[in-house]
Amino acid sequence: MDWNRFNTFNESKEKAFEIFSNQIFKVYCEKKYKEDMNNFVVINGAGGDGGIEAYAELSNNKIVVIQSKSFFNRIDSSEITQIRNSIKTAIKVRDNIQKYIVSIPRDLANKKNGVVNYERKKIDDLFNEFKDTNIEFELWGEFELFDYIVKNNELAGVYKFWFDNTEIDFS
Repeated sequence: MDWNRFNTFNESKEKAFEIFSNQIFKVYCEKKYKEDMNNFVVINGAGGDGGIEAYAELSNNKIVVIQSKSFFNRIDSSEITQIRNSIKTAIKVRDNIQKYIVSIPRDLANKKNGVVNYERKKIDDLFNEFKDTNIEFELWGEFELFDYIVKNNELAGVYKFWFDNTEIDFS
């Protein structure tokens, strides 16, 4: 995805990325959890978002959540701290999280010769910090976001809206 063509529609790039991720997350939840999904809620972040952007309530009283982080550049310790703090806040606010998805607009650097603490390892290590919570963690990078859009026709309009500057009339 060409993030230089990402049209924010007068929102901050961060807020626009949150909305974009929430739109994909909603379709994901509708497909994955089908009849088990009771409700879908987008969080108004004014005054704090409780560590998440949106969640799907499931029939087992658990929730699946997403946290979007508009990290368009390399992920270092300060970004890891931001994600960690969001996870901690979410766990504190909601004790029924089944799955926690982190959405970022880039693919992470992976293992290469001589590099010990690469981006993917930092995220994996972070998620491992919370292994005792029994929460399933998943990272959605640029590839996962684009791959999901390509595989789901109902998201074609979402992509066109944000990247082709085309407004879609569903009627």
